[in-house]
Amino acid sequence: MRPSESALGVKDETTTESGHIWRAMGHIRNAQKRYEEDLVYHERAVKNIKATVGDTNHFSGDFFYSLAEDLIRRGDNTRAM
Repeated sequence: MRPSESALGVKDETTTESGHIWRAMGHIRNAQKRYEEDLVYHERAVKNIKATVGDTNHFSGDFFYSLAEDLIRRGDNTRAM
């Protein structure tokens, strides 16, 4: 992750690679039950994927689903929709 963030920045919105890395990190944090970090990574991933490929790409659906799972766990069902 660090080489990618060093090259592209921590707020990269030019390539989907960063979004995929952040989504994977969110999954790792979820497995570790580090839910606050999980949510942060998935939010970053969604922001990246929306900026790079838009809302209707198949990647977007996967990323939205990951974020929705986090929000549902927190009881934020309205935002998850």
